Amino acid sequence: MQETLGIYALILLFVFILIETIKGFYKSDKHSVRDKLFVAAGFAHANIILTPLITLLAGMLLAAAIPQYAGGLEAVAFLPCFLIFFLLEDLSHYWVHRLAHDKRWMWRLHRTHHSGTSMNVALIFRTNLFWAFLVPTQWFALLAIYLGQPEVFLALLGIKLTVNTFTHTVFRWDDWLREKKLTRRFIWCFERVFTTPRTHHAHHGFGENGKPMRNFATVLIFWDILFKTAYFPDEKPKNIGLPNSNKLYWAEELFWPLIRAKK
Repeated sequence: MQETLGIYALILLFVFILIETIKGFYKSDKHSVRDKLFVAAGFAHANIILTPLITLLAGMLLAAAIPQYAGGLEAVAFLPCFLIFFLLEDLSHYWVHRLAHDKRWMWRLHRTHHSGTSMNVALIFRTNLFWAFLVPTQWFALLAIYLGQPEVFLALLGIKLTVNTFTHTVFRWDDWLREKKLTRRFIWCFERVFTTPRTHHAHHGFGENGKPMRNFATVLIFWDILFKTAYFPDEKPKNIGLPNSNKLYWAEELFWPLIRAKK
């Protein structure tokens, strides 16, 4: 099952993008040529440039730092390994994400993901070229491979991609469950553990019901509850993106710190 989870996650991602496209969510004024170029550039550098580079760097660092532990977890069962890697990665991701909204230099790497003015699955690929170096997911996944647990690697990437798809999509499926009497209690409990569109859309919003300094978790909203950064809005955020989204210099958004705006 772990071997096919990544494939299922990719299929799900492109199915959602296809549905959003058919529904016309990429034809509105909010989806400019600039946005489409950002997504294309992000998809290219994340999957063609950075993944091989990070893999190479991680392999070199691990071989130099802990050569004696190569394949050290081969005999350990999948489930305990996965749970440890998943919880450590998700907690690390929470803190990296939170610091990216607090530290100026990290924010300049992360704000590209926030300058999109509408929620959609393609927003996953709207990133600065160097943001991937800070995201813990690939590092933990490659560590799992080095220690002899490739199934953990596949499961970790598959789950993160699946959750990102479900939380970034324009379709507020959790609102539908919240409106139904039979599922209202279930979704209330569910969103106290896992991130949903309601909480993640609020994180991408500003103005009324938008809280970019809340809801930093990617999978487990429990971290936000634990560290008191959780926010459960009653309504959708009035605005998505940043107040100055259209005024940012596109080259700096993609390539900072290599390219910097004059102001």
